[in-house]
Amino acid sequence: MKIEITDATTLPAWLQTHVADGHLDLGALAAPEDVAGLKTALSKERGNAAAYSKYGTPAEIDAKIAELTDKAKGSGKGADDAQAKLDAMAADYEAS
Repeated sequence: MKIEITDATTLPAWLQTHVADGHLDLGALAAPEDVAGLKTALSKERGNAAAYSKYGTPAEIDAKIAELTDKAKGSGKGADDAQAKLDAMAADYEAS
């Protein structure tokens, strides 16, 4: 299919190369790629990001894990509670 073009300079540069004798040859253009898979992956990643946003930003999560890890190295009820929180976070992560 060819479309008559009166002024090729009004087209984007990448399309101008496909104009010959005042006509744009649409058959010479590459077909667009199927992006359905990319859209599905993006939607899934957005869902994952929303699910984990309740824990805070990645930096905040790292800081909390580091703090709990330090507390868990100790002894007593505080260390046991910190280890329980770390275990719960790991289980929640693995469940999703």
